[in-house]
Amino acid sequence: DGDFLKLLEWNDEDRGKVKNIKAIGDIVGFTGPEFYVRKEILCVLENFKEFLQVKLGKTTEKFPNEQFIFMGSPGTGKSCILALICFYLAIKKNVPVVWHRVAGVGLPVTRLFHQGKYYEWIDETGSTYLTILKTKIDDEFDPASCWFCLDGLKQEQLARTNFGTAFTLLATSGQFNKKGEGGLVQATCLLPYWRQEDLEDLAEKMHMGNAADRYFVSGGSVRFFVNPIEKSRMSVTSALRRVSTADADVLLTPVGSGSKQQIDSLRGIGILNVSDPKQYTDPDYWKALVTSKMVMEYLVKLTKPDYFQKFLVVAKDLKDPRLQGVVLEQLFHSYVRNQESVGISYMKYDNQNRNTHPDPGHASMR
Repeated sequence: DGDFLKLLEWNDEDRGKVKNIKAIGDIVGFTGPEFYVRKEILCVLENFKEFLQVKLGKTTEKFPNEQFIFMGSPGTGKSCILALICFYLAIKKNVPVVWHRVAGVGLPVTRLFHQGKYYEWIDETGSTYLTILKTKIDDEFDPASCWFCLDGLKQEQLARTNFGTAFTLLATSGQFNKKGEGGLVQATCLLPYWRQEDLEDLAEKMHMGNAADRYFVSGGSVRFFVNPIEKSRMSVTSALRRVSTADADVLLTPVGSGSKQQIDSLRGIGILNVSDPKQYTDPDYWKALVTSKMVMEYLVKLTKPDYFQKFLVVAKDLKDPRLQGVVLEQLFHSYVRNQESVGISYMKYDNQNRNTHPDPGHASMR
């Protein structure tokens, strides 16, 4: 029971609505009882529907060679949407699902959905997941017909474990590089950062206070936004301590990363046109930048103004005016910090007509 059973029927009329997923939250814990539908989720689901139609129409005795990979920075909702899909497949499509999840808190867990039953094991090494993968349990459970789902494993973790490419669905970091080993067809789909207006709407509907203070720390991470502010602040501060001047440039790299460490918790990845589902699967349309004002204020100390000029170009490309304003403010601070000349233009604001026009008496100053 729950709204998630209709998730592939959601459309623009569902945008901005809060869906009931209490049935899932009561079982897995980490999703919470409600799910906010934003435009980006609808586009991701549109791409997944195409993948699902292909997968369910295939009959093969070998492990399926198509994979769907949810990519994005931490805190965009990848794990939550994967959880909804796992339950949807098991309940609505009646297919066996094996789901292995590695989280920042708690032990790794493998879950099995089969014939209306749910099984769960603590699985620190992934041995249970791999055993199910390689074993035909009975005539009604064949691994070839099963959906194998991995959540929370970064690329280096996949490389050093026995998981390899043994999955149908994967939720992973925005630093993942698609390889397509062994003839595998891998479809990558980006789940972009949360825009400020969506987070503010979420805060209102979930009766959360201090939206501005939350966003100052979180930027486009819904996880940091809904967590207690001090807890999120400590997490961001911890990540910032590991950032060098070289890492600052990597924060603008949308696909993969030249950094040996995970820097995704400090940045967001967006889409040029959030209404076009095709752009979610094409990295040419992805742009990376920092969305947290707290992180930007730290980067002012490490970088020169031209760094924030690059940020501003990206924010304009993403057509995110709220974020443009935040970046522009930090660009100003960077100019001042580096003792560079700054030109300021005065504009009169018409509060009644909600527009601006130049003030001829105070055109500009330096």
